[in-house]
Amino acid sequence: LIRRGRSLESDLLEARPGHEAQDLCGGEGTGCLWAVQSTRSAIWAPRGSRQRERMFAQVHTGTVVGIDSIAVCVEVALASALPAFTIVGLPQGAVREGRERVSAALRSSGYALPLRRITVNLAPAGIRKEGTGFDLPIAVGILAAAGIVPEGELDDLLFVGELGLDGRLHPVRGVLSIVMGALRQGVSRVVLPLGNAEDASMVKGQAVLAARSLSEVIEHLTGVTRLSQVRPRCRG
Repeated sequence: LIRRGRSLESDLLEARPGHEAQDLCGGEGTGCLWAVQSTRSAIWAPRGSRQRERMFAQVHTGTVVGIDSIAVCVEVALASALPAFTIVGLPQGAVREGRERVSAALRSSGYALPLRRITVNLAPAGIRKEGTGFDLPIAVGILAAAGIVPEGELDDLLFVGELGLDGRLHPVRGVLSIVMGALRQGVSRVVLPLGNAEDASMVKGQAVLAARSLSEVIEHLTGVTRLSQVRPRCRG
């Protein structure tokens, strides 16, 4: 819920009991935006606010082509234009459908798509991208480009995972190859669904952080909580 004007603070609190009103601009007499948000949600600030939208972000992920792991960089750009959500870089069926999963998962997790033109590029653009593992890095990239995820938190992290419409993370195929490929590329930490954690933890030298939902991932990146590192099981 977003409305203009400092005088509307009391109305906002009345409309959403148990929440707090947040001044997204900070400053008297500036026609600021007030938003009501709970501790587990974030409200996008439209154009003119001072929420520090970076408008561009890059997120590490990977895919499997045949038996080979290919490093993929998810580039997210926000533009001041009519709202749209486009994925380029040779996305195949399940990747294109990811737009709907990502949008619904963000809403279910207490976020909303920014009122911007969102362009997601899966680089290198000349390789076909298949599978649902791009959902999580795309969602994280959107939040990072909008300034929700602090700068620097995405360094040395690789993300992979399928999102449910309710924001839960589902396991994907090919994770072991992707994690091994990430280590060869110098990325030593991965964030992935809990269902993939045991297999991924077998890769020596790779720190595996497992999450049950998109909310857990964002809370980790924003410092609210921390994901625990998964230890490999001893096999006897």
